[in-house]
Amino acid sequence: MTNETIVYLHDNIARKLVEATLTDRLSIREIELTEEKYWKPAIAAGLKRLEQKGIPKDQRPQHTGWSWRAKHKKFSKAIAYKFFGIRCEGKLQGLMLLSTLLQKARAKEHEGKPILYAQYIETAPWNLKGFVNQPQYSLVGTNFVSMAIEVSKQEECEGRLSLHSLPQSDGFYLWCGMINLGADPNFDNLNYFEMTKQQAEIFITEDE
Repeated sequence: MTNETIVYLHDNIARKLVEATLTDRLSIREIELTEEKYWKPAIAAGLKRLEQKGIPKDQRPQHTGWSWRAKHKKFSKAIAYKFFGIRCEGKLQGLMLLSTLLQKARAKEHEGKPILYAQYIETAPWNLKGFVNQPQYSLVGTNFVSMAIEVSKQEECEGRLSLHSLPQSDGFYLWCGMINLGADPNFDNLNYFEMTKQQAEIFITEDE
């Protein structure tokens, strides 16, 4: 991909599409600043709000403990891993990590064919439905899936994509048209999803 690509998010407050930048230019400094100055305070405030409302812990966002700074330090120097972020209004609205250490697809529709793996996808805490009163932006995850499909094509996987999903995200990946192959005992029993070449083509067409 080019280092920066124009994408669009939906501003749920202004009720309109706004321009954003999907980039693979992510320094450790920017990620540290994002987590410390923006994401962590927003997460703390959101968790406090849910606690005050009496929301059980198992119903609160499941990825609030992720450290993108640690992920960047671990994976950024390895050429097989690609970081992406979406910037809008001077802030990172989401982050994604892809692995180009290609795996073999498991679903019978394309069993044995090379497939790209999405290691982590996360939207900023103020964009989380149910975590804040009014999520600021939507379409962050949709843009990341579209980019993952594009990287899959670049890696000669024809759009095929795989990932393990946190339970709260299962519905989104089903909406994307991915196949749920069930709980993976080798990956904390998280559901494992795959997208076929055909499903990727449908997703991209509908996203345009």
